Amino acid sequence: LKPKPAYDAAFGIASATKTGEIACGDTHSVIKIDERTFMLALSDGMGSGPVARRESQTAAGLAGDLMSIGVNELDALDCVNRLLMYKSEYDMYATIDAFTFDCESGMGRFLKLGAPPSYILRRGEVIELRAETLPIGIIKGAAPARQELELSEGDRIIMATDGVTDALGESMAERIAALYECKDPEKMAEELIALSSGEGKINDDMSVAVALVQKEKKDRKTDV
Repeated sequence: LKPKPAYDAAFGIASATKTGEIACGDTHSVIKIDERTFMLALSDGMGSGPVARRESQTAAGLAGDLMSIGVNELDALDCVNRLLMYKSEYDMYATIDAFTFDCESGMGRFLKLGAPPSYILRRGEVIELRAETLPIGIIKGAAPARQELELSEGDRIIMATDGVTDALGESMAERIAALYECKDPEKMAEELIALSSGEGKINDDMSVAVALVQKEKKDRKTDV
């Protein structure tokens, strides 16, 4: 018998497509890397529409697939970087914003390649995680900015593409803090998209991903 991990995570995603486009250029993925680790990834392809979506799907999907079969994160991202650089004759790049969570230790790891800041909402306060890096698919040997933090029950991790962060600007943290009473990650993601898009024209693809750290249920104590 193996003891159940101390933590679990719930995820919520919401997106909006740029006005006039037929496809959103953002892609998300939630992947179980192993019995103790989940990964939430958000990718924004260059531009918008079907081509951008193909780029972001390649970046987020392949990175997650490689990690789920045991490839370490740096090697997986290097593989995706080389693929995007050599896949076609035209420029092809995408951002990578990834959050991995170890349900046993409670440690969260953040990896960024060209992505906007991420945020942690903790007991009503907002922590901003910012890194200046290039998107994936531009230069050889691109390495992500990495940060590791110990997380607690009730923490919410918010990641967004630049369509959202540009629309909300300096009010981003304030808007997140105002949603503290919203405990459903899906509803929280939807609300941030609604605040970003307003009632007018949507100038860029928008996506928000929210992860909620929670205690493992007491009636599920062991794995066999």
